[in-house]
Amino acid sequence: MKFLISVIDDQSNSGSPAEMAEIDKFNDDLRTNGQFIFAWGLEDPKTATVIDLSLIHISEPTRRS
Repeated sequence: MKFLISVIDDQSNSGSPAEMAEIDKFNDDLRTNGQFIFAWGLEDPKTATVIDLSLIHISEPTRRS
C-alpha cells in the first residue's frame, strides 16, 4: 500500500536535529518496505496554483488500426 503524505513547511531547516533524524528513519522504513515514492517540501498553501478541472476538456483516446 502506498500513501501520499504532504507536509507544508515554508521555512528552511525548521526541524530540530532529532526531528530530522526521525523523518529520515521514517523515509528509510518506507524505502525498505517498497512504499517510498519521493520526498519534497511544499510551500505555503497561499502560493498554490489552483486548476479547475471542470474547465478542461478531456477527449477519449483514439485507436489506431
